[in-house]
Amino acid sequence: MNDKVVRRVLYPLHERLKRKPTFRRLEELEHTQWLSPERIAEYQFTRVQRLLEFAYAHVPYYRTLLDKHRLPGGRLESPNDIQSIPFLTRELIRTRFDDLRARARLPRVHKRSSGGSTGAPVTVLVDMARMGFGEAARMRAQRWFGIPVGAREIVLWGSPIEASRQGLVRKMRDWCLNTRLLSAFDMSEESLARHAAVIREFRPTKLYGYASAICLLAEYFERESLPHPRGLRAVFTTAEPLFDFQRKTIETVFGCRVAVEYGCRDAGLVALECPAEGLHIAAEGMYVEILDPDDEGRGEIVLTNLESKAFPIVRYRTGDFGSLDPSPCTCGRGLPKLRAVESKVAEAFLERLMVPTHSQGASSP
Repeated sequence: MNDKVVRRVLYPLHERLKRKPTFRRLEELEHTQWLSPERIAEYQFTRVQRLLEFAYAHVPYYRTLLDKHRLPGGRLESPNDIQSIPFLTRELIRTRFDDLRARARLPRVHKRSSGGSTGAPVTVLVDMARMGFGEAARMRAQRWFGIPVGAREIVLWGSPIEASRQGLVRKMRDWCLNTRLLSAFDMSEESLARHAAVIREFRPTKLYGYASAICLLAEYFERESLPHPRGLRAVFTTAEPLFDFQRKTIETVFGCRVAVEYGCRDAGLVALECPAEGLHIAAEGMYVEILDPDDEGRGEIVLTNLESKAFPIVRYRTGDFGSLDPSPCTCGRGLPKLRAVESKVAEAFLERLMVPTHSQGASSP
């Protein structure tokens, strides 16, 4: 599909039909990223205030909790007041699910579950405002690398179950949005050869997916002396840490930049890397705290998703660890930065992937 047709017609139509405010938010985000850190902090405080007021009015759990902690109506006097609100945990979500959901009419609310790689899966509710913000933040970050909306994309993602559910409707949607899905859980030599053939024929502008799977694909290209895909501008990795050796391999083999995306399926999209290697928090929709930081500022990452009205995510303990980076980014954006994120799911993911050495052949996940 022609990139301009996707960007100007099909993608906006797709988001509008799903009632996602993606393109309106994208226009806002293009402006707010250049605000000063002080202005962005003020913007965040206003959004936190609105979220808590909504939660107080529509969510039984938060109405009781905020009254108990002397925050009637969800009103905060200062940004520090949020620290008086107890943490949200996975156990609370599992045991108080009904009390945590909003009693409000929101467009197309649906369930989303974490993978359960570190225990029992956690299910939350997601509405189109949260979905639209995440898409807009991702689009903005990809524009940092000169990649416009609608550019050709290969997604290396999903379990075999997810991939098998692609019927005619899914294939038509992917075709209309210039997307191709390849399974990251089938990385045998035969599958790598098929993946490489699809990539060389489709000629994507970007790759998106698990760092380990993309690195395996890059190693296959190198091992088979295949030229890097023509037109590829950037690779975006997510769902697990990107190690230095993986970044070097991918950039060398594919001849383009690699950028990290950090988020949680239950809590939302958190941060995205810019060309200057700053891991910028999507601060317009996510408030990040570091719990009990050590001498180097490293501690557990606690998230408040400012777009999570269907199921408010307020001071959610992720189990991931990292620190805030106070240094200004050379890209000039005022968005705050994270550094040294260590995800709780990385080891479990790699164990689940169960990719054998090249001499051993294929192994099912």
